[in-house]
Amino acid sequence: MFVTLITLERFLVIKYPFGEYRFSTLAAYLSCLGAWCISILIAAVPFFPGHEDWALFSASSLCLAVPLDNAQHPGHIFSSVVYMGINFVMFVLLAGGQWAVYRAMSANSRTKFVGKCARKARRQEIAVARRLSVIVISNFLSFCPIAVLGLLRLLKGVEDMQRAYVWTAVLILPINSALNPLLYTLPSIKNKW
Repeated sequence: MFVTLITLERFLVIKYPFGEYRFSTLAAYLSCLGAWCISILIAAVPFFPGHEDWALFSASSLCLAVPLDNAQHPGHIFSSVVYMGINFVMFVLLAGGQWAVYRAMSANSRTKFVGKCARKARRQEIAVARRLSVIVISNFLSFCPIAVLGLLRLLKGVEDMQRAYVWTAVLILPINSALNPLLYTLPSIKNKW
């Protein structure tokens, strides 16, 4: 959700370089607070009263609610919606946002910026948009296999998903978790040197 908010903010900065529309500090705080509240609410749903039989995290020894395990526990639809549905919606929003950022950059490149400062600011905005695209692509490459495997399990009834489940839990998710901080911070550190 935060990458979606960052994409929206980048779009506004690139589309309206003179500040006609921007996130105010209050709007940024409220947006982050809203994203945190939604995330905490989604994470807390399995612990609400009446959902004790879901057993999302105790369905396997890996303690992940990824919708790839073979058990048809009552909460498997919820985990499928979270991992496949919400991630798909976020990806569509991010891809659409990146496309809008690209269109705004190409439209603004047709207009003549005056002065060295304007060109430097433009280069910085393009660099930020590129970094954000790399983050979106890395997240897509991490969660797309989970979505495809989950859909295979739900639609085709593929039963033997234990190996895929282990590979996802041991390899794909940790690599994504390790890459995201690097993708966010390394370009900033590189620019300061």
